[in-house]
Amino acid sequence: MKSTVTTAKPHHNPAKRPQDWRPEERLLALQESHGLIGEALNAWCRQRGLFAHQLAQWKSDFCQVTNPRSGGDGGQTLRTLKIENQRLERGLNRKDKALAEAAYFRAKLPPNPDESCHSFHFKAAASIHCL
Repeated sequence: MKSTVTTAKPHHNPAKRPQDWRPEERLLALQESHGLIGEALNAWCRQRGLFAHQLAQWKSDFCQVTNPRSGGDGGQTLRTLKIENQRLERGLNRKDKALAEAAYFRAKLPPNPDESCHSFHFKAAASIHCL
């Protein structure tokens, strides 16, 4: 009889690159590693394929995004850009209306036989010969 011995291998997922971590995963990692310092933090990071400086960068990134005081004039800048956008859209709409009106009236004009393409060239050639 054959005896089959199965050895239990721990299921090890290869660590992801730090740039592959989604924001919610980064936040969870920051929460899990919050109280760790020194060798405990380094061991935790090694298990996940990270370095302590990457956690510090992620924390800094989260603080910059959520801190309302950083870039305090951001609301003012946004408001200014919205006003400028509205002004430009009004000008564009005004020009579109003028162009449509000009095209409408141009289509309504009867053709002028005196100003056909051939008569224009003929007049231009006659004026050159007369000089």
